[in-house]
This record gives sequence, structure tokens and C-alpha cells, in this order.
Amino acid sequence: MRIEILIMDNDVVELTQKLVKTPSIKGNTVDVANIIFDYLEEFGLNPQIDNYKEGEANVYVSLGPSNTDQFIISGHIDTVPIGQIDDWTHEPYSGKIINGELWGRGSVDMKGGTASLACVMIELLKNESDLKQEIFLALTAEEETGLLGAKNYIDKKLIKNASNILIAEPTNLEPKTREKGIVWFDIHSNGRQAHASRPDLGVNAIEELARLIPKLHNVIPDWEDDLLGKTTLNTGTIMGGTAANVIPQYARARFDSRVTPGITNDEVISRYKKVVEEFDGEIEFDFDLIESASSILSKTTNFAELLMENTKKYVSREIEIGGAYYATDGAVFMEYLKDQPEFVIFGPGSTELLHQTDERMEVSQLELSKKIIYESLIKTACN
Repeated sequence: MRIEILIMDNDVVELTQKLVKTPSIKGNTVDVANIIFDYLEEFGLNPQIDNYKEGEANVYVSLGPSNTDQFIISGHIDTVPIGQIDDWTHEPYSGKIINGELWGRGSVDMKGGTASLACVMIELLKNESDLKQEIFLALTAEEETGLLGAKNYIDKKLIKNASNILIAEPTNLEPKTREKGIVWFDIHSNGRQAHASRPDLGVNAIEELARLIPKLHNVIPDWEDDLLGKTTLNTGTIMGGTAANVIPQYARARFDSRVTPGITNDEVISRYKKVVEEFDGEIEFDFDLIESASSILSKTTNFAELLMENTKKYVSREIEIGGAYYATDGAVFMEYLKDQPEFVIFGPGSTELLHQTDERMEVSQLELSKKIIYESLIKTACN
């Protein structure tokens, strides 16, 4: 079997800079998708672009025999907004490299990881005749707003039987074989409007909603994962009221619950709903489930162990297999693939910079992630 040495003739740093310089928040991912499409095509691959809705596009390409189980490698191309631009030390879409760090929104989450995967596919093209398995690169839009790009892959039947899933989200080059699930929901409170001077005539929708929130926290399951801890609940937004001198009739809160492996989303949702149904007050609440994606706990860790061993060749710090507190597109793929392929998250960048002002990526991690993923895939897919 012929295995070529990795040749750095496609530049993961340059590609990451191009992606960071191109904004790609919700409704605006097509330009970034086209950059990746053109880059892959330039190096001889046959990528496909799926403009599945206005303003949104997925990009995918495969190598190796199509009659085998897929080895899915995936990343998303969208980002969260930049927030207040004046809070950034450097312009958030600059892509500047300063003291060995590439600055800008999406550098960590996760245009660096996405660029690494694209460059890995270009390197794998040199060994395509030796591949014994299909490598399927699935890049997604709308991950940050409900894993919607991943769901489109399922709708289009582009995902088939798979032996492995690798998500290149930032892990600081440490393999993660489990992740928390996600439950997003709204609670609407319906009170009674009145003049602020006559609270006896009204029911304050905001205050009653505020009384409900601690009760939701009280029913979080006690189960604790040894790596990821307990299920959490965050009150993300509250809206309501019309004026300071009016008792508000309506209010709405949106919640984000991260569900630890070992607890099902259905159990957590049931507990929250029960709190709403049994609330003792003069008010009506409506529970509206927005999104639910289950936690993941990989049954096997063979590829994660290979990634770990290859990483140890290049870094001096301790590397261990761990878990991710965040949810990924892997939740959508794993739920669809009932045979439960081996799952791992592995990519460049610090998780402490996720969604942060002054997001930045160590350039050395970009180069290493490309090398480590390539070496691990070659050993797995060519044997």
C-alpha cells in the first residue's frame, strides 16, 4: 500500500483567514460556502453546494468507495454575531495574525476546524486509491441556530450508514467522546393588565414568571456525569411589558437546558412541564418546546484513542479523552444513525473563547489539527 507523506501545499491558515474575513451569521452563509467550494474544486475535488434556503448553504464532498460505511467528518460555517464592535481589541473580521494568534469571529467556533477538514480532504485526494472507506465531508450552515444545516443532510438522505463521526469543534486538540444534549423552550405567561397604581386589579405576568423560574431549577435531575457534571438550565431572555405604569399582561422567557448523558431529554422536558402545570398562582403559562437534541456517549473510543496518541507526538502537555459541555451537529447525525457509530469531537482552539469577544486561534493548533486528523484518517481508512 502506498501512503504519501503529508505535503503542506494547501494552507489551512490562509483558508481560515479568508473564512474569518467573510461574515457568516444566520441568513448569510452563502459567501463562505462558495469560498470553501472554490477552494476544494481548485485542488481537484468534486464538491457540491446545496443552497437549501435563501441565504443558507451546505457544502459537501466525498472520497473513497461509496459502497462502504461513511466516515463522516463535519464542521459548521456559520457563527454567532460579534456583539459590540467597540469591545473588540482588533476588528472582528480582520483575520489578523498577532503574536501567533489568528483573530476574529469564527476563528475558534469554528472556521479553523472547518478549514482543517477541507485541507485534510485535499491531502486525502493524493491517497484516494488506497482508501478502503468513504470519507464524507459534511459542512453545515445554521448550526448556531438549531442544527438546521445538519438536519438538511438527513432530509436529503445524504447521510447513510456510518462507522464514525468526527466533529472538528474546538477541543484544544483533546478528543471528546461525549457531549451534553440541548433543550430550548419558551414559557409564555398570561396575566391581567391594569394601572400600576392598582395591582389589586391586575396580575403581573413578569413577576409571576420570575416566581416560576426558581421552581424550574429545583426539578433539575441530581444525576451527575463523571466528566460533564449535572444538567444545567439557563434563563437566556425575558421579554414583556409595555410601560412602567402598566401592569404587564404578557411575558415570555426563553430557556436553554444542557442535559448530561445518562438523562433523557424527555425526562427533563417532562419535569419542566410539570412545574408549569402545577404552578400555584393567578396566571396561565404556556410551554413551547423550540429544540431538542439528545446527549451523546460514544460506545467505543478507538478513533479517539488514535487521535490522542497522534496528538501526543506533537504536544508536550497531558492529553486525555474527555467530554464537551456544548452540543454539536453530531447530535442530529447520531440520532438518525440508529446503529450508533463511534463519535468524537476533535479540533483546534480553546473552548474558553467560544462566543467571546476577542475570539482568537493559535496558528500552531490549526496546522497541528490538519496533520493529526489526516494521519489518523489515513491509518483508519486505508487499512
